[in-house]
Amino acid sequence: MKLRCIGVLSKTLIVALLIVVSSNVNAGVKCSGFVRVLAIGPKSGILQVDSGFGVHYLCKVHDVMNGVHPEICKTWFTMFMTAKIANKKIAQYYDDGSICSAEYLGNWAIPKVFPYFVNMEN
Repeated sequence: MKLRCIGVLSKTLIVALLIVVSSNVNAGVKCSGFVRVLAIGPKSGILQVDSGFGVHYLCKVHDVMNGVHPEICKTWFTMFMTAKIANKKIAQYYDDGSICSAEYLGNWAIPKVFPYFVNMEN
């Protein structure tokens, strides 16, 4: 009987943790759009991207910027380029309360709220 209670308690705890984790994964604001601008500054090495919400300076391909390592920056460039060539949408996720607009996030600038997750949509 004691082992059965522990098993039920464990299952309940696992379900509760899954609910908490899934709610945290879904937290935030998803801004999705087609890549309109994709450039790397020839002197600065800054990756500049616009997917419909302003041109954002995300990172540098040769130095850490905004906490993003150059290898991640190069990977992002490849992801954005692939999305542009394949005519796929790119999604950028921001903290709750963010608004998907150039007025809110900024334009031709480091975004006021930095994306915490970026992916190419199917």
